[in-house]
Amino acid sequence: MAFELVNTQALKDFADKGTQYVQDFKRIKQDFEQYNKDFLKEYEGLGAEKYKEVSELITEKVSDFEDVFKNICENLVNPTLKSFEKLDEYLNNTNKDMTAKENLCGDDKNCQT
Repeated sequence: MAFELVNTQALKDFADKGTQYVQDFKRIKQDFEQYNKDFLKEYEGLGAEKYKEVSELITEKVSDFEDVFKNICENLVNPTLKSFEKLDEYLNNTNKDMTAKENLCGDDKNCQT
């Protein structure tokens, strides 16, 4: 299978913006935790304890976002970008070698440099 088009910019953009995504998420989570704490101070009734349990469970589950993002970058995005960089470097060097040989040999098909 040959590559017809490879544009790695989207992967680079995702990785570059990732730190901001994580920071945004942390801020949102902190805001929610504060709002939730304030809400629970005033919440009385049959559903208060269940609400607290559910909100704590949800907050705990979503706290892994940073780990998920890091895993995506470390195990998928970054290795893929490195592979393409190595391939690009190899192709660049190969093309330079072919160009150099063509310049030295001209049209001589039997040229051995």
